[in-house]
Amino acid sequence: MSGIKEKVIRKYERRNREEERKTNKGKEGRSGKKEKKNERGKKDQQREEKEKGTNKEKKRREHK
Repeated sequence: MSGIKEKVIRKYERRNREEERKTNKGKEGRSGKKEKKNERGKKDQQREEKEKGTNKEKKRREHK
């Protein structure tokens, strides 16, 4: 009986470890790439906003 229990326990432990590896790999690799892309996008947006200026600045320029 104890031999069977040990086998079953090992089986489930192995399965859990494999699932953890899969989930961790996905989280670290993919999300890291997405975050980097988002950061690039944010930087580009900030540059564009600086170049364009805010609406208030545009109106001031037009009135001058």
